[in-house]
Amino acid sequence: MANMPAATTPTTSTTTLTGFADPIRPILCIGVNPAFQTTLHFESFSPGKVNRAFKKTHSIGGKGQNVAIAVQQLGLADKVCVLQFSGGVTGKYICDALREKRIATFNVPVAKPTRTCTTVLDYVANGSTELIEPSSPVTPSEVDAFRDVATRLMASGALKGIALCGTFPAGVDGALYQFLTQHKPTEGCVLLLDAYRGVEGTLMSGKVDVVKINGEEARSLVGVPPTTPLAAVGHEIMSRYPLGSVAITNGALSAFLFVRTSGSSVDAFEYHLPSLESILAEANDADDPLLADVPPADTLADVTAEFIQPRPTATQLSDTLAVPGTTSQPSPPSPSSVDLTGGCGSPLAPRPRRVSRSGVAISSAPQPALAPAPRPRSKSPLPPRLNSPATQALLLKESSAALPSPIGGPPLVAAGVAADVAAPRAPDVGMPRPQLVLNPLGAGDTCSGVMLAKYVEGARPGDWVDAFRYGLAAASASCLMTESTAHFEVAVMEAVYARVKVDKV
Repeated sequence: MANMPAATTPTTSTTTLTGFADPIRPILCIGVNPAFQTTLHFESFSPGKVNRAFKKTHSIGGKGQNVAIAVQQLGLADKVCVLQFSGGVTGKYICDALREKRIATFNVPVAKPTRTCTTVLDYVANGSTELIEPSSPVTPSEVDAFRDVATRLMASGALKGIALCGTFPAGVDGALYQFLTQHKPTEGCVLLLDAYRGVEGTLMSGKVDVVKINGEEARSLVGVPPTTPLAAVGHEIMSRYPLGSVAITNGALSAFLFVRTSGSSVDAFEYHLPSLESILAEANDADDPLLADVPPADTLADVTAEFIQPRPTATQLSDTLAVPGTTSQPSPPSPSSVDLTGGCGSPLAPRPRRVSRSGVAISSAPQPALAPAPRPRSKSPLPPRLNSPATQALLLKESSAALPSPIGGPPLVAAGVAADVAAPRAPDVGMPRPQLVLNPLGAGDTCSGVMLAKYVEGARPGDWVDAFRYGLAAASASCLMTESTAHFEVAVMEAVYARVKVDKV
């Protein structure tokens, strides 16, 4: 059975590692297969035909990196660090983007560029397609360097939680995860595994505290038909492997958690998730307690004018990284300004430019080594009519998401939204509501990150049942952010959390 140490609230670590400027922080996310993520937005996408996107954005991809971002979104940037391979201009972008979020990074340089993955968002079909680029091979010497850094991190005594996340790039196999698991700290540290391929040795190690996978992955892991009930699948996994817990997500359907109590005894819990549509509808009720201290309607209208722009015309379509009134993302990869050897761990890596509302760069000062960032206060409460782009923009005004998320589809333009927010009214009976556009990419990673953070740091540390509930709530909230993966609004997460029903089964 997996070692289940008592969880303690981590404190900010000042421990450093020789050769790296950033501090070792209590939650270590190991992401061996990062990605430079591109998202293309289409009104309608038709396979086999010429499709022209009306917007293109860039962000960080890779399970381990998304898990770390999810922890940062909780306001815990000073509690999380990432160990990753990094190569070329795309690897440099990922490194800079993580540092912009004040996430400590331990980068192992590789000769080949980090892969690129592309998400296609279809607003008419309200669906997404993910295009995964193959990873370039990692050499044996690069794997050895990764093992060395990981071993030193785990021997530092600073870790309280470790997340092993995702698939392996070419040149890496399950032996690396098994090696890392064997070097897990023996006391006061929990290990979460978010992977299911090539991890048999890791699962049998007896050192995995919790596995977090989705329903399709869970069925594949034990080789059962796709129609097998997840309740039966979870019990089969627990009987086959010496795990502490197994958490199985299933999209918008019920999720399951299995917790070993002793020997072969396992408690099972079913989580019933509310629909985002129902939560957004409830938020329109002025009596909803979540709406306390909501900014007045005229404030929302001001935000609309400042942040929500009309859909671009055919002559205005462009490849953009930022919009007026927001903070830019790290600059896209530029071969002329990047160390092509893959090194991106410099304590004075260039800070991405910030752009004023007029589009003029206002700062390009060098970035010093990371220092613990103060935990931000809770973000604004859930405003009314969250399904409108204006109110979503208000939530994102001080968020670390790079761009505001157009929750309504392209037909919603500024004038219509402003009128809708400035003059709240009772729902029109029989009138269709604006379509909710969702991006589920990275939702599972968000669940893993928040689940681990809440287990080692939350108000109920050491409680997987409550931690998984928070993870599911954050995953749901992240689907509203169409521009960036693993980003979410804390107020929305809390709203979903309050409505998740948990039954012991």
